[in-house]
Amino acid sequence: FEPVSIAHVVKFCHFLSAKVNREASGGNPQPVVYLCKPKYKHCSSATFLIAAYLVLELGYSVEDAVQPFQVLGEDLLRPFQGVSCQDCLRGLLKARNNLWLKQLDVGQYD
Repeated sequence: FEPVSIAHVVKFCHFLSAKVNREASGGNPQPVVYLCKPKYKHCSSATFLIAAYLVLELGYSVEDAVQPFQVLGEDLLRPFQGVSCQDCLRGLLKARNNLWLKQLDVGQYD
């Protein structure tokens, strides 16, 4: 696991929400499939981004958000420099609850 920028997380959540809502509004909802390269770094980042979406957009607890990925092995979510995926998700949850994400100018991170 290697954390991505907070702007990347926010953009990903907005993108996925728009995709899911667009599919659902079509009257015939289809699953949304997210693919990544079969390399550790890509898989761990994809796992974190999807878990962040579950926490920030769908209201999952941190534990419930990472639980589906446990079948892929603990190695996928191993800490990066002492910080775990769950730690980062808790930080995002705190940022959302304190309305810090609404104040974030994602454009300054491009």
